[in-house]
Amino acid sequence: MQALNQALQEANQKNDAVRMPKLQQIVAVLQQASTPPPELALLEELLDSQDEAALTKMLEEHAAEITPELSSMIGNILARSEDQAGANPQGEDAQTIEKLHALYKAVLKFSMRKSML
Repeated sequence: MQALNQALQEANQKNDAVRMPKLQQIVAVLQQASTPPPELALLEELLDSQDEAALTKMLEEHAAEITPELSSMIGNILARSEDQAGANPQGEDAQTIEKLHALYKAVLKFSMRKSML
Protein backbone atom coordinates (compact mmCIF):
# COMPACT_ATOMS: atom_id res chain seq x y z
CA MET A 1 0.00 0.00 0.00
CA GLN A 2 2.86 2.36 0.79
CA ALA A 3 4.44 1.70 -2.61
CA LEU A 4 1.09 2.28 -4.29
CA ASN A 5 0.53 5.54 -2.41
CA GLN A 6 4.02 6.68 -3.31
CA ALA A 7 3.49 5.82 -6.99
CA LEU A 8 0.20 7.75 -6.90
CA GLN A 9 1.94 10.81 -5.46
CA GLU A 10 4.71 10.64 -8.05
CA ALA A 11 2.23 10.25 -10.91
CA ASN A 12 0.21 13.17 -9.55
CA GLN A 13 3.28 15.39 -9.22
CA LYS A 14 4.43 14.54 -12.75
CA ASN A 15 0.89 14.88 -14.14
CA ASP A 16 1.32 11.42 -15.62
CA ALA A 17 -1.99 11.01 -17.46
CA VAL A 18 -1.18 7.42 -18.43
CA ARG A 19 -0.20 6.02 -15.02
CA MET A 20 -2.61 7.98 -12.85
CA PRO A 21 -5.87 6.28 -14.00
CA LYS A 22 -4.27 2.85 -13.80
CA LEU A 23 -3.04 3.45 -10.27
CA GLN A 24 -6.43 4.86 -9.24
CA GLN A 25 -8.09 1.76 -10.64
CA ILE A 26 -5.77 -0.45 -8.56
CA VAL A 27 -6.63 1.58 -5.45
CA ALA A 28 -10.37 1.19 -6.16
CA VAL A 29 -10.04 -2.58 -6.59
CA LEU A 30 -8.05 -2.90 -3.35
CA GLN A 31 -10.57 -0.80 -1.43
CA GLN A 32 -13.43 -2.90 -2.75
CA ALA A 33 -11.60 -6.13 -1.88
CA SER A 34 -10.91 -4.95 1.66
CA THR A 35 -14.56 -4.05 2.35
CA PRO A 36 -16.12 -6.66 4.62
CA PRO A 37 -18.92 -8.70 3.06
CA PRO A 38 -22.49 -7.56 3.77
CA GLU A 39 -23.12 -10.88 5.55
CA LEU A 40 -20.65 -9.82 8.23
CA ALA A 41 -22.56 -6.60 8.91
CA LEU A 42 -25.80 -8.60 9.13
CA LEU A 43 -24.14 -11.09 11.48
CA GLU A 44 -23.05 -8.28 13.80
CA GLU A 45 -26.55 -6.80 13.74
CA LEU A 46 -28.13 -10.16 14.54
CA LEU A 47 -25.66 -10.78 17.37
CA ASP A 48 -26.66 -7.45 18.91
CA SER A 49 -30.31 -8.51 19.26
CA GLN A 50 -31.53 -8.25 22.83
CA ASP A 51 -33.60 -11.42 23.01
CA GLU A 52 -35.14 -14.21 20.97
CA ALA A 53 -38.17 -12.13 19.95
CA ALA A 54 -35.95 -9.32 18.66
CA LEU A 55 -33.79 -11.84 16.81
CA THR A 56 -36.83 -13.43 15.18
CA LYS A 57 -38.08 -10.02 14.09
CA MET A 58 -34.66 -9.18 12.59
CA LEU A 59 -34.55 -12.50 10.77
CA GLU A 60 -37.97 -11.79 9.26
CA GLU A 61 -36.87 -8.28 8.23
CA HIS A 62 -33.79 -9.72 6.53
CA ALA A 63 -35.42 -12.87 5.15
CA ALA A 64 -33.92 -12.41 1.69
CA GLU A 65 -30.44 -12.21 3.20
CA ILE A 66 -30.81 -15.39 5.25
CA THR A 67 -29.08 -17.76 2.88
CA PRO A 68 -27.24 -21.08 3.19
CA GLU A 69 -24.02 -19.08 2.80
CA LEU A 70 -24.90 -17.01 5.87
CA SER A 71 -25.66 -20.17 7.87
CA SER A 72 -22.36 -21.65 6.76
CA MET A 73 -20.48 -18.48 7.69
CA ILE A 74 -22.03 -18.46 11.17
CA GLY A 75 -21.17 -22.14 11.61
CA ASN A 76 -17.57 -21.53 10.57
CA ILE A 77 -17.19 -18.55 12.89
CA LEU A 78 -18.71 -20.58 15.72
CA ALA A 79 -16.32 -23.49 15.12
CA ARG A 80 -13.29 -21.17 14.99
CA SER A 81 -14.41 -19.37 18.14
CA GLU A 82 -14.81 -22.66 19.99
CA ASP A 83 -11.39 -23.83 18.80
CA GLN A 84 -9.73 -20.61 19.92
CA ALA A 85 -11.49 -20.53 23.29
CA GLY A 86 -10.62 -24.12 24.15
CA ALA A 87 -12.55 -26.62 26.22
CA ASN A 88 -13.68 -24.22 28.96
CA PRO A 89 -14.32 -20.76 27.55
CA GLN A 90 -14.50 -18.01 30.15
CA GLY A 91 -15.98 -14.53 30.34
CA GLU A 92 -16.54 -12.73 27.07
CA ASP A 93 -15.49 -15.76 25.01
CA ALA A 94 -18.17 -17.88 26.66
CA GLN A 95 -20.82 -15.21 26.07
CA THR A 96 -19.85 -14.80 22.42
CA ILE A 97 -19.93 -18.56 21.84
CA GLU A 98 -23.31 -18.81 23.56
CA LYS A 99 -24.71 -16.00 21.37
CA LEU A 100 -23.26 -17.61 18.24
CA HIS A 101 -24.88 -20.95 19.18
CA ALA A 102 -28.25 -19.28 19.72
CA LEU A 103 -27.95 -17.32 16.48
CA TYR A 104 -26.89 -20.39 14.50
CA LYS A 105 -29.87 -22.39 15.81
CA ALA A 106 -32.26 -19.50 15.12
CA VAL A 107 -30.96 -19.03 11.56
CA LEU A 108 -31.23 -22.76 10.84
CA LYS A 109 -34.75 -22.87 12.26
CA PHE A 110 -35.74 -19.78 10.27
CA SER A 111 -34.21 -21.22 7.08
CA MET A 112 -36.07 -24.49 7.51
CA ARG A 113 -39.35 -22.68 8.09
CA LYS A 114 -38.70 -20.45 5.07
CA SER A 115 -37.96 -23.41 2.81
CA MET A 116 -41.19 -25.13 3.83
CA LEU A 117 -43.33 -22.21 2.63
